[in-house]
Amino acid sequence: MRLPELRAIDAGIKDLEGYKRRGFLMLLPLLCILLLIPVLWKPRAVQAKPKGMPPALVVTAPVQRGVMAPRSDFVGTVYFREISDVSSEVTGRVQGFTFEEGRRVKKDAVLVRLSSALLEKDIEAKKALYRALLAEIEKAEKDFKRVENLYREDSIAGQVYDDHYFNLKSLKSRRDALEAEIERLDIELQKHAIRAPFDGVVLERLTARGEWLSPGSKVAKVALYDRVDVVIDLPEEDIRYVKRGEPVTVTISGKAHKGRIRSIVPRGDISTRTFPVKIDLKNTGNLKQGMDATVTIATGRKVDTLIVPRDAVISMFGRTVVFTVLDGKAKMLPATIVGYEGLKAGIRAPGLKEGMPVVIKGNERLRNGQPVRVGQNQ
Repeated sequence: MRLPELRAIDAGIKDLEGYKRRGFLMLLPLLCILLLIPVLWKPRAVQAKPKGMPPALVVTAPVQRGVMAPRSDFVGTVYFREISDVSSEVTGRVQGFTFEEGRRVKKDAVLVRLSSALLEKDIEAKKALYRALLAEIEKAEKDFKRVENLYREDSIAGQVYDDHYFNLKSLKSRRDALEAEIERLDIELQKHAIRAPFDGVVLERLTARGEWLSPGSKVAKVALYDRVDVVIDLPEEDIRYVKRGEPVTVTISGKAHKGRIRSIVPRGDISTRTFPVKIDLKNTGNLKQGMDATVTIATGRKVDTLIVPRDAVISMFGRTVVFTVLDGKAKMLPATIVGYEGLKAGIRAPGLKEGMPVVIKGNERLRNGQPVRVGQNQ
């Protein structure tokens, strides 16, 4: 071939190699992206859905065995143990009173004051007579001593001696009577201040300022406040298990109180065959007559039973149940309540035995068969 033709072919081959290099350079970014895609893109692993319920944190306590009497709740009413109609013992006009309805009063605190000006003048006059009589007695005693000496010397007749002797004796009797009269007037004066008969609360005011009172007129109604009675009516079949002095639990407005059976009234209601039972309760300041009270009281003999903390017994799906733990899972057991004593409950539950754990915290949201993790009670 001719030299010009060879040069043309060589130039064409060089141009073709240049096109290849430029094309490779243009494709190079695309190739890098394709190579990096497997590195940068990793499909997220599909999380497997948990099978069943998550473990629940609970606190357990061991089941114990003991004796407990079946107990039942009875609704009663709070009554003030003693209510006094405070009355006037003397006659007088009401000057003023120092109490209001609903206020606490202390024993011997003055409730009402009656006018006493006339009585004070009468006492003043009696005391003046008493002082005069004492002077008269003093003179009579001196005269009697002189007459007595003369009588011993046989200087005077016996009649004179007797006259002085009985005169002195009469004066002393008048003195004693006057002393008693003044003492009576002082007592009457004291009774012009009508006082509270005991520590209590005023339920009603029955007088007003300026009113005239005679003996027996009522001025206030005061109730004994420190202690109250809760009265419940027990059926005939339960009354035989109740004993005087037995401790009971009384719940009023959601608060538990400790009380004791004070008396069993042996007079039942013929229509209902129930008998009133009075429970003595200390009034801490919040109990008022007419409040509802729930009394937990024994209604049977003591029996052998399983004893668990009261918190272990819950109501679920309309049933009373307890939860135990078997193989790391909660197991719900139906329970029958035998009775309560404080924070403990006597129960019967099929499958529950002494020493087994029962859930006392976390059982409200627990489900049968749910895995549990047992923690410590704090």
